[in-house]
Amino acid sequence: MVIDKLKNKNLYADMHPLFKKAFDFLENAVEKLPEEGRYDIDGDNVYAMVQSYETKEKGLPEAHDKYIDIQLVVKGCEKIEYSSRDGLEIEKDYVEDVVFFKENSNSSSLILDDNTFAVFYPCDAHTPGLIADKKQNVTKIVVKVKVL
Repeated sequence: MVIDKLKNKNLYADMHPLFKKAFDFLENAVEKLPEEGRYDIDGDNVYAMVQSYETKEKGLPEAHDKYIDIQLVVKGCEKIEYSSRDGLEIEKDYVEDVVFFKENSNSSSLILDDNTFAVFYPCDAHTPGLIADKKQNVTKIVVKVKVL
């Protein structure tokens, strides 16, 4: 798991062969935010989802096996609970590339605000979209990068 500001993207671009494409998309999208929806960057290898929603009180931890998540908050502030997925009990089995786990009391809180991103690998369970200090609307881009 990584958390940082988008201005530091170059520190992470070489961590995966497809990360540069993902971070270049994010940098351009912050300058001119696309409408909500899916955007293919490199077919199913790298794609982005632009979304807006209201933060919520609770959620279930999730993880992915086929994709790495790069989650960037463009506007607003949210909390994401993070933990290793090792030992977590499955609540809802895989549908496509997401598995949900039962609530986990052994997690750390991450706060993502404007232009802050987090990278979640397959070993990382994460509960995004939570209230940080007060309920608010968040605009976020999630880039899905295929695990090679």
